[in-house]
Amino acid sequence: MEGLSDSELARRVHVGIGAEVELFGSSSPSGRLIRRGGVVASLNPANPDRSIFNCVTALDPAEIEPMLDELEDTYSEVGVRAWTVWITPGHPLGVDVLAERGHVVDAEPRSMGIELGEFSPPDVELPDGVELRPARDLTEVCEINDAAYGLEGAWAAALEGQPRPGSSWLVADDGSGGVVCAATIDVGDDACVTAVAARPEHRGGGITAAILGRLLVEARERGMRTASLQASKLGAPVYARLGFRDVGNTEMWEKREPAPEPDSR
Repeated sequence: MEGLSDSELARRVHVGIGAEVELFGSSSPSGRLIRRGGVVASLNPANPDRSIFNCVTALDPAEIEPMLDELEDTYSEVGVRAWTVWITPGHPLGVDVLAERGHVVDAEPRSMGIELGEFSPPDVELPDGVELRPARDLTEVCEINDAAYGLEGAWAAALEGQPRPGSSWLVADDGSGGVVCAATIDVGDDACVTAVAARPEHRGGGITAAILGRLLVEARERGMRTASLQASKLGAPVYARLGFRDVGNTEMWEKREPAPEPDSR
C-alpha cells in the first residue's frame, strides 16, 4: 500500500483535534458541545480559565468565522473566560480575523502522525511491580494528568465517568495506583492519541513508550491505518523515537478575559 503524504497525515491530526474537542465538551455534567456544519466547540464551565477544555475547531477554518459572535457570547454566558480556536498555520482566519478580535497565538504544538502497518513496538522492560491495564474510569486518568502538568484539578473537573465507546485508555499501575497513562480515540481509520501523562517521579523510565506501543499495536489490530497527535517540544522527541513523523504544526488562538478581582469584604 502506498504511503500517505505529510499533508494527509496533517489533515488526520486536525480531524483528531475535533475528536478531542468532543471529548472535552461531553465528559462532565456541566460540559456541552456546539456543532454546526464542520465546526465543533466544547464548553467546559468547570474550567473557566483553561482554554484547552474550551475550544473550537473545524477542518476548514473559514467555517468558524460566521460563528465567532455566537461563540464569544455563549462562552461569556456560561462564565468561560478563556477559549481557543485551533487552526492550520498561516490561515487568514488567524491574523486577519482572530487577532483583530483579541485572540493571540498561545501555543503551536507539532502535528505528528504514523502509519501503523510497519510499526514495531519498542522493546521496553517495565520496572518491577508495574503493569499495564485498562483505566478503571476517567477519574484516575485525570489525576495523573493533573499531577503531570501541575493543573490542580483541571482535568478532574473536565472529565469523569467511564471512557466513551470508540476510545481506549491505558494506565501503568505500580501497585499503589496509576502513574502513567495515555489514550486513543478512533476516528475513521486513524487513532487520535490523547491524554498522555506521567507523574513527575515516573518520567524517563520507558513506561510512556510501553503504553503508547501497546495502544498503537491494539489500534492496528482494530484496523486503524494511522495514529496522530499534537506534541509539545518536550514530547515530540518521545514520539519521534516511536516512528511518528513531524508534519507541521497547528496554531491555538486564545482569547482570555481577566479573572474577576477577589472579594475584599
